[in-house]
Amino acid sequence: LRILEYLGSQLLTVGAKHLRLFRTNPYTLIPPRDASEEWKQKTKLECVYSCRFMSPIQSFAKAKLPGYPSCEALLLAFEGCNVSVVAVDPEDRALSTISLHSFSSEFKRDGFTHHCHEPIVRTDPASRCGAVVVYDRVLGILPFDGDFINSFSIPLSEIDHRLENIVDIIFLDGYYEPTLLFLYEPHQTTAGRLVAIPKPMGGVLVVGSNEIIYLNQSVPPCGISLNSCYDNFTKFPLKDMKHMSMTLDAGAAEWIGDNHVALGTMDGRLFVLTLITDSSETVRSL
Repeated sequence: LRILEYLGSQLLTVGAKHLRLFRTNPYTLIPPRDASEEWKQKTKLECVYSCRFMSPIQSFAKAKLPGYPSCEALLLAFEGCNVSVVAVDPEDRALSTISLHSFSSEFKRDGFTHHCHEPIVRTDPASRCGAVVVYDRVLGILPFDGDFINSFSIPLSEIDHRLENIVDIIFLDGYYEPTLLFLYEPHQTTAGRLVAIPKPMGGVLVVGSNEIIYLNQSVPPCGISLNSCYDNFTKFPLKDMKHMSMTLDAGAAEWIGDNHVALGTMDGRLFVLTLITDSSETVRSL
């Protein structure tokens, strides 16, 4: 992530109404605890920017916009199906609004009195557009083709009448046109997450409560089971790793590069999943 110029890679955290940006300082000195120890040099996270919003941030994504070539902008979704496109002004280091978008009309609401499903914001890896799912039934599109961003919306029923109970969406990498993958449930039963795998491997990871599955149109699927809950319930060829005895309910997954995906569990544990590839960069196992 690169929100501020001249600071290298940065870490962005979003919690409730607060947004904070950190950089790594490899020259931090740790004082000795007693006379037998010496000063130690360690890498430490330093907060370089923070701001507070009037409303909680419900979803966000990053994007490269034509008017901001040296840093990345943020798409922030707030309560009421409102989306703000913001970036940090390099001159005064203040968060500036690029455009505002509202998808909360009565027509889109279709009888909802409250937005019981939080919006889901995603951006194309090539920064050609952004997308947001609101009210679990409308897809908003924000093209990034100029200085001013004009948005439009499409009812999901016009794309496919089966698109209900949207769990997650992602843009797939390596396609000539922005391509979205939807994870949905005809009958709402469980939770899952999608992780887009960048090219040259491509494809997507489907992260469920008890399993992780890799899918790609050009290669056979593969996956692993994380506990014994899948026994006698599926014939999908999952690698047996139930000795892990873990679940990913309310967990998080993020691509961190070098064939690795970071997994966070509800109880605060962190794991690293490795995608095993062959000489042609094809994923064969997890």
